[in-house]
Amino acid sequence: MEEDDDAYVDKGISLDEIEHGTESFSYHESILTWNKKGIWLIRSDEYEEAISCFDEAIKLDPEISGVWYNKGFAFGSMGEYEEAISCFDEAIKLEPEHPKVWRWRGISLTSLDEYEEAISCFDEALRLNPEHAQVWNEKGLALHLLKKHEESITCFDESIRLNSEDSDTWHNKSLSLGALEKYEEAISCSDEAIKLDPENSYALKWKGGTLSDQEKYEESISCFDEAIKLDPKISDSWYSKGFALHSLGKYEEAISCFNEAIRLEPEYTSAWGNKGNALDSLGKYEEAIACYDEAIKLDPEDTVSWYYKGLSLSWLEKYEEAIACYDEAIRLDPEISGMWYNKGNVLVKQGKYEEAIACYDEAIKLEPEAGSVWDIKGKVEYCHAKARQLEES
Repeated sequence: MEEDDDAYVDKGISLDEIEHGTESFSYHESILTWNKKGIWLIRSDEYEEAISCFDEAIKLDPEISGVWYNKGFAFGSMGEYEEAISCFDEAIKLEPEHPKVWRWRGISLTSLDEYEEAISCFDEALRLNPEHAQVWNEKGLALHLLKKHEESITCFDESIRLNSEDSDTWHNKSLSLGALEKYEEAISCSDEAIKLDPENSYALKWKGGTLSDQEKYEESISCFDEAIKLDPKISDSWYSKGFALHSLGKYEEAISCFNEAIRLEPEYTSAWGNKGNALDSLGKYEEAIACYDEAIKLDPEDTVSWYYKGLSLSWLEKYEEAIACYDEAIRLDPEISGMWYNKGNVLVKQGKYEEAIACYDEAIKLEPEAGSVWDIKGKVEYCHAKARQLEES
């Protein structure tokens, strides 16, 4: 809870009086006592006990908006956002012009992925207090999550104008710039975030990811190493480092990183899939297939894992199983030319030339400039024509 949250409760009642449960308080003082004790418990991360205190205060007088707000804050701190919103609604009913309640209602809605409604709350908070830098940042983040990146950057800029010392706002701005592929600007924002808070592991990780997007893998690995040093329990940092190492052809090191990401987050689908890719690159196809199976078990609609499992099976000459995997990948996403192309290659190996040519046609339809597909299609058509001539002669 922020320092300014004391405005609701700081009525001069000492913690000693709260702790020892003095019984001589007046009715009004009793409400304040329960409320303030709840605040004290929030600061000790004892949220359920805090909620019990706020309930006692509400039982005595349900018309105090600040108590409802504090109860909502406690629920939000526990990740119980629906309950938090119900409390904030009660607070708003009693005091509709308080920006703080609108702000935290918006934060709770963001946590529930209700971004449009969250933005409405942030707008209301900003109507009441347009100089609140953090609300501009939070509105920007909700817009970013809606992929409205230009609008989100406008909000981050306003937040920075009001408070240029907040590392998280610079980091969030870098997220939107990266999404717009403005990589140099994104890195500048990440650098500013790191300068303000050298221990911002998320900013370091994101900077590393932006460098990877530019294929600057050695530099990106340095960022991931710094992020891991600060917080070795963030699975994304290990995963991203593994991806960069894989891109440099350092497959064994990449696998070690993917293993660490999986240890920290066993249901990390992409880590399983990319570990499979690295094993494929080492020719360890059976092990790769086991990884793809794990990824598919976690997400049966993981198109990429179905596709790469098909590739591994083709290398093992298990053509029928490979085609089944390609078919599933194509069912999930029929707009990727490479899947049609590789399915065609397997059909050629089975001598099913007409079916293969049909697959190449689909690949060409999706990617007309793919010279390699035209080339292989031509060769297969030639071989197929020759085979038919032999049959007829």
